[in-house]
Amino acid sequence: MKNSICIGWDVGGMHGANNALAVTLTKNSGAEIVEVKGYRKPNSAEHLAQEIAADIIRYSMQFEYTLLSIDAPLRFPNAFVEQMQQLNNVKPLDFNNQINNPLAYRESETFLFEKTKKRPLSSTFDQLTSLTLLVLRVFQILKDESIGLNQMPFDNFDLVKGINAFECYPGNLKPGKTERLEQLKFWKWANLFLEKAKSDHQKDALLCALFAAYETNKNAATRFKIEADFISKASTEGWIYGFY
Repeated sequence: MKNSICIGWDVGGMHGANNALAVTLTKNSGAEIVEVKGYRKPNSAEHLAQEIAADIIRYSMQFEYTLLSIDAPLRFPNAFVEQMQQLNNVKPLDFNNQINNPLAYRESETFLFEKTKKRPLSSTFDQLTSLTLLVLRVFQILKDESIGLNQMPFDNFDLVKGINAFECYPGNLKPGKTERLEQLKFWKWANLFLEKAKSDHQKDALLCALFAAYETNKNAATRFKIEADFISKASTEGWIYGFY
């Protein structure tokens, strides 16, 4: 896609220095790395959110399309949100393991585990709550600045002009027990660039950006798809884009 830039964000929490941003351009069916950076421990969580939002705006304003690939849940499970609003009426806990617990995992995460046997961390039962809230605060800053923000797939299933933000899981981009052909093709290509990263967080940010670049270079009819057999809550809980 012409006049586009790909940004990967590895979200490391709102109080630490584990956030990283990677910026790439698509180039001749490949990629050109513009910047890979980490962030210092912030004076405050709001200072960190403002700094990350400023970097995203700085790059996105130069391009018609921005693909913002984020390693963090962009929503909480619907069942968890509903239960938190009704703490005087706790429903029966009808599940026998965590991956099938709708309070802990979104439908897309259960689907991902069934397909790949890779278990994402839970946004509510692990330590990701602050990550999700940091992302949503950055989104609010972008909207307050009147920056066009398309949260895929909540707002739109397709790319639009402006910032297209979507969820990515770097762990699922790396070869594992259930290797898939497209995943292996991506990993072989991405490895050409990963030496530019100075930390694991920067590597995950770069993987997110490279995934966006890789998908952008593919045929427009096949990129950024939601799995056809996913009977989903995608528009309310979200979808983790990747190779399934």
